[in-house]
Amino acid sequence: TVMDDVPGAQAPFERRPLARFGPWLALALAGPLTPATCRRLQAAFPDPARLFGALSDAVGTDRSVARRARLALTAPQGPLTPAHVAALDGSLTRRRVVETLDWWTADSRRHLVPIDDPCYPPLLRGILDPPPLLYLEGDPAALAGPSVAVVGSRDASQAGLEQAQALARDLAASGLVVVSGLALGTDGAAHAGALDGSLPGGGPPTLAFTGTGPDIVYPRRHRRLAAAVLERGGAIASEFPLRHPPQPWCFPQRNRLISGASLGVVVIEAALPSGTLTTARHALDEGREVMAVPGAVDNPRSAGCHALIRDGAALVTSAADVLRVLAVPLRRALEDDTSARPRPTTARTVMPASARTRDGDTTSERVWTALDAGSATLERLVSRSGLDVPALLAALGALELAGRVVVERDGRYARCTDDRGRAVP
Repeated sequence: TVMDDVPGAQAPFERRPLARFGPWLALALAGPLTPATCRRLQAAFPDPARLFGALSDAVGTDRSVARRARLALTAPQGPLTPAHVAALDGSLTRRRVVETLDWWTADSRRHLVPIDDPCYPPLLRGILDPPPLLYLEGDPAALAGPSVAVVGSRDASQAGLEQAQALARDLAASGLVVVSGLALGTDGAAHAGALDGSLPGGGPPTLAFTGTGPDIVYPRRHRRLAAAVLERGGAIASEFPLRHPPQPWCFPQRNRLISGASLGVVVIEAALPSGTLTTARHALDEGREVMAVPGAVDNPRSAGCHALIRDGAALVTSAADVLRVLAVPLRRALEDDTSARPRPTTARTVMPASARTRDGDTTSERVWTALDAGSATLERLVSRSGLDVPALLAALGALELAGRVVVERDGRYARCTDDRGRAVP
């Protein structure tokens, strides 16, 4: 082939680990992949191995096999254009693929996550234009959520920074993944707060979506913060390839990933106009909850938050407020995540033995005991039970299915009672 003189040129379609992400890596580096192209590829090749085989044939040395494969890929109803298929075999594409594989193999914390991979964020996959491939460094579990975005002004006030840090700390302590953009100001405070609130042995505390390639930390002064995110179990993700520099258009584009991977977006200090508000607009387009922290009426940094609240965004001032707004989408996300698993026959068997507490009670029984003092809001149950939000909602869902717990009109949870007002056992 044309790449015989390039070291490692034959590697991209020969390594077994590439059967999962190799096709998407080569396709993404060969040329732009529109959402429509991605949908056509997934429809034509629901099995990633078939896509891997088709692209391998298209760039193989057997000319007759390559011709048939290219015709199948570029037929009138085919998923790709002839130019895109031709670029797969180009020297630039092959060189970039090999370079990316070198980056991937150099550190076990690095991952390539294509859109058809089980690790790809399910919420992000559902937006209008999801990226076909994510470059990730850190714990892939951060992509699974449940997540909430905390964003705001780069030129945040000291009060705004403290609000972002405190809010992110309490959200992470509740078991949520805090998502932001690793930018100066609010983003950095949110990541730092999430790291402060992370629990020993808990899930990933924070996820950063960047507007550069995965090998570039921007701004440079956040290199220590980025290192802390990775060391403490978080993750940093990007849709941009290696060596992609920070450019003004990249960050508004990146913002759709911050909102798309999250159940909701909390805005802290946003001027009018501002890049932060593009994240809120993406969230609205994607059907996410939008929340805003109010500020002083004469503070221009809060004008965007006040506009969002005027237009219907939820006013929040604490993690408890955020949990209240996200109660329904959180439960829905957890139900979707476990819908394919066998349902327990009783609430008492909902958790495996590994989830039992030191006193032998299951998580569901801890929640049942927490309701002994009467009906309670979600945040009050977090305090009473000592559970994080995902575990609490899973247990509440199981108890509700078993007919032991009911959600009252005001959103409080309470034990079900019989005709005599006694709690259902």
